[in-house]
Amino acid sequence: MMLTTPLPVGACQVSLSHGSAAYSRARAVWALLALVGLVGCGPTTTGNDRPDASRDAVAHGDGSQGDGAPWPDAQTCTDDCAEAGQKACGEGGIVECGNWDADPCLDWSAAEPCEEGLRCDPETLTCREPCGDFCEPFSIVLLPDTQYYTSKQSNNASNTYRKQAQWIVDHQASDAIKFVVHLGDITNSNTQAQWQIASDAHALLDAAAIPYS
Repeated sequence: MMLTTPLPVGACQVSLSHGSAAYSRARAVWALLALVGLVGCGPTTTGNDRPDASRDAVAHGDGSQGDGAPWPDAQTCTDDCAEAGQKACGEGGIVECGNWDADPCLDWSAAEPCEEGLRCDPETLTCREPCGDFCEPFSIVLLPDTQYYTSKQSNNASNTYRKQAQWIVDHQASDAIKFVVHLGDITNSNTQAQWQIASDAHALLDAAAIPYS
């Protein structure tokens, strides 16, 4: 009677005659191949019964391995920017939001540097010269002595002080009014009634969020 002994190879077995020369040679060959990971009759599995793709896993655009399982960092990464294609000023140039590495999260790109002498303008997101003559024009309004408006006129919509304040509010956008400077005396007699006229006029500027001094 011939005795046979199974040789385990990966997920299968090979039966050869025990004690035969073929048995000894096969055992040595299979042991060598198993050592270098070249032998297997089927995929090995991990603890969750999923084929182990660790040897041939590759990063995919969705941040997964070759078997569809996410890479560990894909489970914990967070977006550094809000929307792909978004641009901003940073690191001496212009950066863009996008997916620049293997994980699925959005990151800022390396900066596209501005040429020498230029800087990134945060309003236009272009490389421009530092603010000079090309800058957007703006206006500063000067209010001269208002003492006669508060001492000789009634406190109503026809008061010149209040009409001047209303004009500033109406032209804030069209004339790019950024600031109002009062010059001279505000009241003539420093009375409560005169200060009230001034307060009501400046209340119009306050409501429009126009700074003044």
